[in-house]
Amino acid sequence: MRLLPPAEYGMAAKLLDEVPFNTLFAGTVLEGHMLGSVYADGSNRTFLIVHPYGMSLLLGRTDSHEFNRDLEAYMMNADRRRKRTEWLQIYPLDWVPVIENILGGNLVRKSAEPQVDDPTRVMVLERVNFRFDMDRFPAAHSPPPGMIVRTTAEMFEKIRGQIVPRYFWRDAEHFVSDGAGFSLIMEEKSVSTAFSAFVIGNRLELGIETADGFRGKGYAEHVSRALIEFCVENGYEPVWSCRGDNIGSFSLAVKLGFEPTLRIPHYKLAI
Repeated sequence: MRLLPPAEYGMAAKLLDEVPFNTLFAGTVLEGHMLGSVYADGSNRTFLIVHPYGMSLLLGRTDSHEFNRDLEAYMMNADRRRKRTEWLQIYPLDWVPVIENILGGNLVRKSAEPQVDDPTRVMVLERVNFRFDMDRFPAAHSPPPGMIVRTTAEMFEKIRGQIVPRYFWRDAEHFVSDGAGFSLIMEEKSVSTAFSAFVIGNRLELGIETADGFRGKGYAEHVSRALIEFCVENGYEPVWSCRGDNIGSFSLAVKLGFEPTLRIPHYKLAI
């Protein structure tokens, strides 16, 4: 597995176009919107695309023994370089038995058993892709409990949480010029924000974060609705994906007019 220089990213981009599910995060790396890492096998038929937020995509041929040996070490974090959670998607699904073979007992499925949540092993879950249906987007809705405003550069710097704009854009200027977001203002601060995590062409993937102490009140619905309306008005296709066990995100997606279309393996790598 070798680190691919950006000048050679085009080889991975050709394969990425064939993937039938949401890979906008990988596209932002290949197009240079975010500084990530791309690895390849010796014949440039297999690629691993890593977004700095902690999302990666394994893509291409499954029969490179040398690459697969390095892949095992990467997934198991053998060199201990990975300090935060990383989620891996795969294409094609031919990778499923290959990963099962190279990881063996180090691959587990999420369950209620405490020992399964072992960060030193790889856990496989499910990721759900959705398709937006404007006919399902509810026209009637309750008014927000505060003021919804366009997310500014100043807000970009202040929003804290696990899924916030600064993890998906180089800086505030990059976000304001190429992205979009809407924030709910209450008590003179932003309490919930829906923003473009990735934008490729006319496709815009939603990211949402609600501040501690304000969750479970439906605020994410108001800001998500504002961003979806922005997408419709400006010719963007809103994109939604989430883990299958993220009941809140799944339910909100369906409520806002998204229909689940594809479920794929999603690997939580060892740390």
